[in-house]
Amino acid sequence: MKKESLKEKLQTINTLVVECLAELGDPEALTNDTSVTKTKSKQATEDISVQIANKIGDCEEYDLIESKVLDEGDQQAKILMCFYVSKKYFNNHWLTSGDIVKVTSELGIKIDGGNASNGLKKMRSYLESEASRKNGVATKYRLNRNGLKKFESILNEKD
Repeated sequence: MKKESLKEKLQTINTLVVECLAELGDPEALTNDTSVTKTKSKQATEDISVQIANKIGDCEEYDLIESKVLDEGDQQAKILMCFYVSKKYFNNHWLTSGDIVKVTSELGIKIDGGNASNGLKKMRSYLESEASRKNGVATKYRLNRNGLKKFESILNEKD
C-alpha cells in the first residue's frame, strides 16, 4: 500500500474517532480539530472533482460535449467544460488546476497538471480568479460571462 493512500485512510479513521468522541462529550477530542478541518476540506475538494466528472456523464448536453469536446483534442475546450459544468450544476464552484486534472482523469482524457496550469493562465479572459497567481500556491478560478459564451459557442459550432 502506498504511503499517501495509507496516510489518507488513517486520517479518515482519525477524523471519525474525533467526531465520535466529540458526540460523546469527550473534551480531549476537540484538541484535534485542525486535522479534522484539513481532512474534510481535502475530501470536499476531491468530492467536487468526482461530482463534476459524474455530472458530465449525466448532463443533458452530454452528446454535444462528447462529440465537440471529449472526442476532440482541444485542451482549452476540455478545461472550459469543467468550469461550465461547475457553473451550471454546482453554483459556479471555484476550481484549481488540480481539480481540472482530477476531472479530466476521471473522464479518461487526463490533462497533465502543468498543462492545466498553463491553460488556465492563457484563458484568464474567460475566468475570474479568487486571488492573484503565485508560484507554489493553488489559485482558484471560476467561469465568467465571456467563458460561458465561449464554451457555448464551442458546443453550438457547426461541423
